[in-house]
Amino acid sequence: MARKKQSLHKVGSMFVLSFVLGFGFLSGFWINLGFNPKEEIMKIFVKLIQNLFPNPLYSFLFWAIPIVATIFSIYMAFKKGGFLGLLAVALAFSAGLSMPAISAFITLGFALIIGFASPFFKTVKL
Repeated sequence: MARKKQSLHKVGSMFVLSFVLGFGFLSGFWINLGFNPKEEIMKIFVKLIQNLFPNPLYSFLFWAIPIVATIFSIYMAFKKGGFLGLLAVALAFSAGLSMPAISAFITLGFALIIGFASPFFKTVKL
């Protein structure tokens, strides 16, 4: 069975939703608020695992998992959107960091435009 190719518009929409808004903007916004839901969930899991299995290896794994997940997310953003995609994610992250300011909305707008356009201009294939 042949695999269908997705249209570039659909790839751009998915890239913007998952990476630009989800990974870039929300990560910056949570840091701006001083609360990281991913970190809070990991703390709960660490306490649970340490109570069930008091092995230091499990503590190391819970320390390494967020680092590996962040590196994987950056790699996937580059794979899906290229350098322009990484630029869009970085702009969205900076918009999330400076959210109450009006410049944050302008920066987020540029990030969204670049994010939608990035699949059309992707030059590096991985």
